[in-house]
Amino acid sequence: MSKSTSPYHEAGWILNELLPTESSNNENARNQKQRRGLKSLAFDPKNKKNAPSKATYATVCKTMQNLPVINAVINANGRKLRKAIGFDSVRNKGLMYVMLHELLFGKYKSIRGGGKIKRMIIKQEKELRKGADEYIAKHGLPSGTDGDDRGVNFPRYVRVNVLRSNTEDVIKLLDEGCSANPGKTNGGPVEESSK
Repeated sequence: MSKSTSPYHEAGWILNELLPTESSNNENARNQKQRRGLKSLAFDPKNKKNAPSKATYATVCKTMQNLPVINAVINANGRKLRKAIGFDSVRNKGLMYVMLHELLFGKYKSIRGGGKIKRMIIKQEKELRKGADEYIAKHGLPSGTDGDDRGVNFPRYVRVNVLRSNTEDVIKLLDEGCSANPGKTNGGPVEESSK
């Protein structure tokens, strides 16, 4: 894997290694090399010189998290968007997925760099964004995020120092905060401590 000037090529290469192949023939599948996981690709001790950056690793993780949404968006309406962006004609599907993730869920909601794949995606940007918004609204996902904002404002685990307060008061305080922010808690055990 050679270093590229594009911020997406390295992430696209790793994603291509992770994605299942489209061959349905069992003999071809048996003859293929064993697929490796993300961590083994990113942190291979044999590949220290060409190891991906932390940003690349994070991009691949985020893209993998949003892969079901991206696939649902491009395959909706009889695969109309899939055909419009030329998904099946692109050899580097990983790069296409990474760019789609950056456009729909990335920090800046835009694709940096250029190239043919970017031009194909940008032509359908309005429809892609509309499809993503509809999918997010339909399935009740956090809008405009890449999955980081889960709305958790309270810890899952609380340790109560019973020398300063008692468990019931702390539970009441947390319940009041929960009712003020419905759906924003994880819940979890409360442990008493007398240390």
